Amino acid sequence: MEYANEITSRTSLHVDAVENRCELNPELLNRPGCPKMPDAEYNFTGHYDCATAYPGKLGCAPNDVRFMGNGEELAREPSVVAAEWTADYLKIFRIPSREMPADLAADSPRPDEWDKWLMSYYPFSASERTRPGSCPNAAGILKAQKIVLSMGFCGDWASKVWENSACANKGQYSTGPWSAKGPVMGSQCVAVDPHDPQGETPAGPRDCCTRFIYDEDDEYGTEDYLAQHGFWNISWLKVYQPTGGRRLRSVSSEPNS
Repeated sequence: MEYANEITSRTSLHVDAVENRCELNPELLNRPGCPKMPDAEYNFTGHYDCATAYPGKLGCAPNDVRFMGNGEELAREPSVVAAEWTADYLKIFRIPSREMPADLAADSPRPDEWDKWLMSYYPFSASERTRPGSCPNAAGILKAQKIVLSMGFCGDWASKVWENSACANKGQYSTGPWSAKGPVMGSQCVAVDPHDPQGETPAGPRDCCTRFIYDEDDEYGTEDYLAQHGFWNISWLKVYQPTGGRRLRSVSSEPNS
């Protein structure tokens, strides 16, 4: 399970392409009268297949586009990002801090009442029920999870989508705060997909992302740029587990991370 801020923030799920396959039923995610949740993979042309085997299979990413914002937009509106994981489904919520529900503020979350902030929905059991064979291991599709906070500098993902990055230099003049100037794409570097390098060297001297991040001679001002833009301000991180009657209790908390 992944929550990432690329051009816009979004969630995505990646499961084994053979033994733990799961293809979500799009009808459950695009019901009449309800907010649509297109699959944000493949530039919003994905088909809800969560199987992942790079580079051909990228996983699934059903997201409500109303909750998808870039880093600058998220910084202007601090939010709580919450995940509810059950044996039947996975839900991701993005709740503006100014709208935080009283139950969550009191450490007694009731996610059944949060659907107006629902950003992403993975209906495992319902997909299998409505389309038998589509998600046969619904209850076991997710194993014990670890919470990892990281910045994706280059590598499998960031390098190949460098063209979409605010740091990409496409040879056009720009003075905006999100317009860092790295090596010029095409003449000085290329966006290299490590799984399909097409003759280039992944993380090599012509990889745009690698050249910008390393910036050995301080040619691009990378260190100053990251000092201003590459950080988080996280007030707290908590994990809740259900007790009797579906109530949730906090089992861990890291304040002021």
